[in-house]
Amino acid sequence: IMVESQRCIGAKTSTELRYYLSSSAGSPERVAQAIRSHWTIESQLHWSLDVTLAEDACRVRKDNASMNLAILRRFVLNLLKLDPTPRLSVRAKLKQAAWDDDFRRDVLGMRPMS
Repeated sequence: IMVESQRCIGAKTSTELRYYLSSSAGSPERVAQAIRSHWTIESQLHWSLDVTLAEDACRVRKDNASMNLAILRRFVLNLLKLDPTPRLSVRAKLKQAAWDDDFRRDVLGMRPMS
């Protein structure tokens, strides 16, 4: 599959070609929708990781440390999104987990049995 994209900023227009391998026999419209929805999910995930967990600011580069931290960030983001606490953003839940041991235990599913 080849996708040609054009982007216009002011008077400047740039064109980009992207290539994909696929076994799909779907219509061009269906394939285009699948590609757009993939990039929407990717963009939202990376935006959340960067804005909430400052992923782009991390300067860890030694061996596998950057990959290990990326896995932990995604794990934390998923746990915070799964938490049912009403009216708290992911960022607020992250702060609450840092400040409150009980909230952190709840998010991690580690509440002591009584």
